[in-house]
Amino acid sequence: MQFTLGIFLIWRIGLFFIDAIGEKILSFSPSFPYSDIYLIPSGLPHWLWSFANFDGVHYLTIAEKGYSAQFTQVFFPLYPLLIGIFNNILPFINPIITGLFISNMLFLFSLMIFRKLMRLDYKEKEIKWMIAFLLFFPTSFFFGSLYTESLFFFLVISSFYMARKKRWILAGILGAFASATKLVGILLLPALLWEWWQANRSKYHVLGIKYKKILHTIFYILHSPIIYLIPLGLR
Repeated sequence: MQFTLGIFLIWRIGLFFIDAIGEKILSFSPSFPYSDIYLIPSGLPHWLWSFANFDGVHYLTIAEKGYSAQFTQVFFPLYPLLIGIFNNILPFINPIITGLFISNMLFLFSLMIFRKLMRLDYKEKEIKWMIAFLLFFPTSFFFGSLYTESLFFFLVISSFYMARKKRWILAGILGAFASATKLVGILLLPALLWEWWQANRSKYHVLGIKYKKILHTIFYILHSPIIYLIPLGLR
């Protein structure tokens, strides 16, 4: 816990510091849509609102006005829905701060669950190196931005952890939320079905079902709640 929290804080503060220094060296004036509405007039320092650049403004638009703006239809709803809920509860807080808070807290929770998941197969020293490499990979800043990456990572890791713990309904619900966050979330369906197969095939074999045959395999798969829950996020 202490290691995870400590290295996360180093990573987060380090990114803000790099952003502040980078602004002094290479100035950046955003020209993408809605930057003049949500970012520049926010009154927040550049090193903070710049983590909501590009797609971030679309999530802010959806959170505030729904899918009314052009091209926002390509963005999945769960992440801006979370921002909108928090904005309704705490309307006096800037939506940029709300979105960044959600992203960073979810990423911190993701690291904690990731550690629990890895403990099922790896030693503590190896897990610390995994977390360090994950945090200091050059593109890890997306996890701390006003993007869906942290939410998606949290849902994917959590669904796999629940599957390993054989809590299949909860794994399926988390998978459904993942497919409501990103299109690739639907790929959890075959992955978690494989986990279901590995965890339960011996039980079905004992019952006399020859699962290697095609019809029995289909019958077996239809017993998994995974197959019914995960696609719900695409609705």
